[in-house]
Amino acid sequence: MPEIETDTGTLRQLSLRVREHGTTTWAKPIHIHSIELAWSLGPEQPKLIREMAHLETVTSNPIAISFEENERGQRVYYAARWLNNTAQPGPWSEIESAYVP
Repeated sequence: MPEIETDTGTLRQLSLRVREHGTTTWAKPIHIHSIELAWSLGPEQPKLIREMAHLETVTSNPIAISFEENERGQRVYYAARWLNNTAQPGPWSEIESAYVP
């Protein structure tokens, strides 16, 4: 299961790094092809991953999500999972959140 580190140091952008839970490096595990990221803006945490408005697949860290000026201060909820070399998904991480800087 992946874990996510969030950097809010850039205005209107979240930078997410994903790694295997319990490891110390940010490299994808050997058997992994990509990362699937689900995210959504809103005042309340979605109860289910499928309720999140955005779903992206990326192959490297970090993952940058950019926002508009009027979205600053809103809460973003997100979760990630690994996709292996045959596109089979692993379990989702916990749903985490941050505020748009």
